[in-house]
Amino acid sequence: SYESRIKEYGDDDGGSSDEYDVVFVADYIHISYEKIGDVNTYLVKVGDKNFDSHEYGSEDGTYYVFDIYASLYSSSKVPNGTYNLSSSATAGTLYAGNGYYYKWTFNPFAHPNYLGYYAEGTVVVTADGIDAVITMEDRTKHHVTYNGRPSL
Repeated sequence: SYESRIKEYGDDDGGSSDEYDVVFVADYIHISYEKIGDVNTYLVKVGDKNFDSHEYGSEDGTYYVFDIYASLYSSSKVPNGTYNLSSSATAGTLYAGNGYYYKWTFNPFAHPNYLGYYAEGTVVVTADGIDAVITMEDRTKHHVTYNGRPSL
């Protein structure tokens, strides 16, 4: 069954109130791939609402974007690993240099409303999903998870 939620500070599932200001469980994922020089880039978008054919989200959805730079190539999924936020576009990083490091929603006209940029963060990718801990520029700490294979 479909269940998605943003749990605000103090909720007891997915982390204690001492650890995170926001706990976000994503039900949907969209991944695009591009080779840039020697680096394999995976633009990963996770959200609580589905994406349309143009990669846009729903106006009532919330989304996090992770621009993952990997040394390994996989034609079927994002390579497993730990990716730390960096302003350099190097392999093994969660790149934060070209605007793909933010949380957003969509307004009724399918234009994104940017809700904040990442100041610090780590994304862990496994065969079972994605687990991210992000500190936004306003210093709120977000725990973002997607349970499921992060496939292209």
